[in-house]
Amino acid sequence: DSQSEIEYHLFYICFKFHFFDFPLHQMRNKKGNCNVQYWLTGVDLSHFTVECEMQQMTIASHSKISMVGRLIAEKAFSFDKLTNYLQLMKTLIKNPDQIGIYVLSFDMKFPMSYWEKNPGSDSFVSNQMIKVGKTQKFFKRMEEYKNTYGFREFEPNTKIVREYWKERGLVDTNFNKCLGCDDKEPHHHVVQEYWRSTGFVSNDIQVVESLNKDIESSIKKEYSEFRLKGHNNIGRLAEYYCKSQKNKIIESIDKIINEFG
Repeated sequence: DSQSEIEYHLFYICFKFHFFDFPLHQMRNKKGNCNVQYWLTGVDLSHFTVECEMQQMTIASHSKISMVGRLIAEKAFSFDKLTNYLQLMKTLIKNPDQIGIYVLSFDMKFPMSYWEKNPGSDSFVSNQMIKVGKTQKFFKRMEEYKNTYGFREFEPNTKIVREYWKERGLVDTNFNKCLGCDDKEPHHHVVQEYWRSTGFVSNDIQVVESLNKDIESSIKKEYSEFRLKGHNNIGRLAEYYCKSQKNKIIESIDKIINEFG
């Protein structure tokens, strides 16, 4: 492999993937310099060393770093090795506890637009519906739901939102209220009925995502007659179902995951 190829891939590793705690400052030349230009100007890699602790890391979160450290220290890398390693890094799961399937119900008094940035939509969510979904960032996703279906100090500052409310005589969109009920205090209308992580069934995110998609497809097929496109079945929503099927759907999801494991 050419010098430029090696330097490019080392640069790619350090900056594109970051390798968690493996920034360039952990690599030094004999003079102690650490300038990114060294990676782009044909520097002789034999002048570089890897700090000792890099090769001594054994804990799981640093095992990948250690491997790269050894490859660089021994200069035992090649274009193919780096390519294969990068492909592996792309698919490794970093947050298994946040990847999985959830079921939500809602307790708002009035149906609410499915998304706060599209208040004029004909797709509304009501307390007679449940949502079956998959996510790779559970905590973040739940906060998004709570913001959509709950009290907000102000509406999103976008052209669509501003024009929608302006047409209704409202220029100031700092409502400080909930569009789903009359409660004036901060709250939300999202009820977490079920959550199960699927991030532990495999170390490969592609395998886990395939399972999650299969679960969604299976539920969609098994409960097709109970699917709702929105409040009163008006709208264009997906993976929403009649609340009466909540327990049965949860049992079906558990069964699929259990059979997979």
